This record gives sequence, structure tokens and C-alpha cells, in this order.
Amino acid sequence: MFIMSRSILVLAAGSLGDSMLTLPALQYLSTQGKVTLAGTNPYQILGAERFGVSQVTPLEPLLDSLYQSKKPDLLAQTNDLFIFFKERDPRLEKSLESFPGLKIHWPSKSFADFLKEERWVGHHWLDLAGFADPSPTPRLLLSDELRAKGKALCASLGISDPFVIHPGSGSPTKNAPLSFFKKAAEKTTAETAKIGRAHV
Repeated sequence: MFIMSRSILVLAAGSLGDSMLTLPALQYLSTQGKVTLAGTNPYQILGAERFGVSQVTPLEPLLDSLYQSKKPDLLAQTNDLFIFFKERDPRLEKSLESFPGLKIHWPSKSFADFLKEERWVGHHWLDLAGFADPSPTPRLLLSDELRAKGKALCASLGISDPFVIHPGSGSPTKNAPLSFFKKAAEKTTAETAKIGRAHV
């Protein structure tokens, strides 16, 4: 149920890969109210339109204010604050105690513990957002111009329906086990073959 008056602030830190993995949760939260995203540089570069949120703003100045227990303007009209950090930040937790009435949402478990479950990383953030569907269908919102460029690139490579698995990251602690990616590839291959047979 969409609550028109609900104002949501999301604090999100991470790289480009992290921003893609939080995309489904951000899109779900956007169905629940007006979402302002305070993010690191990759979030700012991609912008509000691609994430489907109302506004994207820099994370660092907001954190600086919070660490000093100063209430930023963005919090004045916020009902819910979602923290999309892989690890809890004790300094931030302590600062947020000075803002009573603000509903604060942290992940229920550490990122390292979540990875042991061999689930898609996007579910870590979907769980936090309260979305229970086991098979979300996130879509990065791309302009017609970007889609045309993508089609031209695929055509130049001689492919029409690319499927890419990106199993690594800059930190081994962020990587799911190889078995997770093997299962994903096998499942996608089987589903693709099934769709192909259905259209023969």
C-alpha cells in the first residue's frame, strides 16, 4: 500500500556494484513513499531517474552532520531512515539516538552472515526494505538513448541477448561462494532453453 505522506531517507554507501545490488530495494521503497537517497559517488552519478527515487544527494555531508548530532534538513520531514551499510556504524547509531521519533531500519544481520546463506546479495537489502518476494525483477531505468547505445554495442559484438554473471568484487569478503554463481548460471541456462523450446 502506497502511503503518500510517508517520507523515506536511505543512506547508502558503496561502489558501482553495490549500487546495482541495492536497486531492487530502492525501487520497492519507492512504492511505499517518497524516497530521498543519500549516497556515495556511484549513486550520485547514476542519479534519481535511474534508481526510480525522488532525489539523490551526497552522503558525506549528511554523515558529517549526523556524527556531530546536528539534525540535517533532510531528516526534518523523514518518517523512516534506512541504513544500507554492510556493517553497523556504532558512531552513527549513537548520533541517531538524539533524534527521537525517527524510525530507523538497520539490516537484521551482518553482511558476512548473510553471505553464508548463499542467497542473492540483493535480498540482503530487500529483507531490510521489507520486501518478501523471492524473485524480484529489478530494472535499471534507462533512457531510450542509452538503450539505443546498448543495442548498437551488442550488434558490434555480434550478440543479441547478452547474459552476464559478475562473480567478483574488489574485496573477497563481499563475494558469494562460487557455488552460488554456478547455480545461477545453471538455472538461467535451463530457463532460457525452456523459453526457446516454447517459441519453436
